[in-house]
Amino acid sequence: MPDFRPVEENLRAAMRLFSLSGAAGESRDMPGVTLVSSGFDHAMFNSAMLTSCVPGEHGDLDRRIAIAKVFFGARGLGWSLWLCQDLLDRATRRRAGVLCGARGLRLVA
Repeated sequence: MPDFRPVEENLRAAMRLFSLSGAAGESRDMPGVTLVSSGFDHAMFNSAMLTSCVPGEHGDLDRRIAIAKVFFGARGLGWSLWLCQDLLDRATRRRAGVLCGARGLRLVA
């Protein structure tokens, strides 16, 4: 299997550029998740991305989603969660849609 890490790291670096789009933009690294805010209320330009493998506990993915929900909710911004499937174990990957749905997110791809 090819190494996914360079592509995944490149995505995070590219998404961080949205934080530079305006004075209200910011980028934060939290435990297990990077949060990038453009400051504009458009989900595509405000993202949460995993930064490490999610242990077999479904609660850890939920914890990371909760961090993002609080961060973007406090700013009144729509946001999107970008999941690299290779960072999820098989059980969490299968339940990702349910876990996201419980936090008001929808799996689109």
